Amino acid sequence: MSYQAILPSIVDRNQLVEGNRRLEASRSTAQVVGPSIAGIVVQIITAPLAIAFDALSYFGSASFLTRIRSEETVQPSTRSVWHDLREGLQVVLKDGRLRSIAGYTATFNFFSNALFAAAFLYLVQQLKFSPGLFGLIFSVGSTGAFVGIFLSSRLAKSLGVGPAIVLSSVIGGLGATPYLIASPSLSFSILKVELPFTGTFQLDMNGLLLMLGSFVTSIGVVVYNVNQVSLRQAMVPLRLQGRMNASMRWIVWGTLPAGSFAGGILGTILGLRPAIAIAVVGGSLAFLWVLLSPVRSLKTVPEPMA
Repeated sequence: MSYQAILPSIVDRNQLVEGNRRLEASRSTAQVVGPSIAGIVVQIITAPLAIAFDALSYFGSASFLTRIRSEETVQPSTRSVWHDLREGLQVVLKDGRLRSIAGYTATFNFFSNALFAAAFLYLVQQLKFSPGLFGLIFSVGSTGAFVGIFLSSRLAKSLGVGPAIVLSSVIGGLGATPYLIASPSLSFSILKVELPFTGTFQLDMNGLLLMLGSFVTSIGVVVYNVNQVSLRQAMVPLRLQGRMNASMRWIVWGTLPAGSFAGGILGTILGLRPAIAIAVVGGSLAFLWVLLSPVRSLKTVPEPMA
């Protein structure tokens, strides 16, 4: 994401947390509001026109980006692509703080995708979750991002940026614990609504628990992302921002398909419930990466590395 590389050139170092908080607010709002608007637009103007409308909206996004008037302070690299790749990886892997952030995020992503692969089948096959219930769980859960946006800079100021990162990594992992509790014994209904077009919608205790868990995870993920991205941006010189961010993304997103594959394999060999348990425990212990690193002692963002 190129915005992470350019933000330090636009705002002062002491404004990085606030800048990332506002960017996260924009992104989270779009994620919560976007699907609702999409459904309305499709119903009013049909799906093909809605897709065309969505495509045109990118021009609106680009028009806002053209209003950025920040001068480029970094000269284009004259080295080979392979040299830049090696340099970006060295920046991430040689610094204990960046290495622990990469380790936590990669581990959390791995087990989160493993959990989703196994839990989706379990929820559909064993607990009979409907598509509408899935949508409600993730829609309500994603509103936790707004709480995370509110807390992100406040926790960094009151606890310190390092403790805020550690605390949010713990919270993010704990949000998955309802998947360990969900079972057929909790399938009793707590809410039943008759809808005009789709029929009866039913929310059971399993759905409520997963909704709360998703809400908690959203809080932890947003607080973590705002503060760890701000820390990375403050630590790394401007000329290396792009290479550092690219290397970080390669590491932490590279575990996503591996996690999905592992979740499917574990579910096939051990069964869905054991696979879910392994994924939940693994994700909840990912915080050890940052707890047992120099990150935990950071009260303020450090000066850029040499």
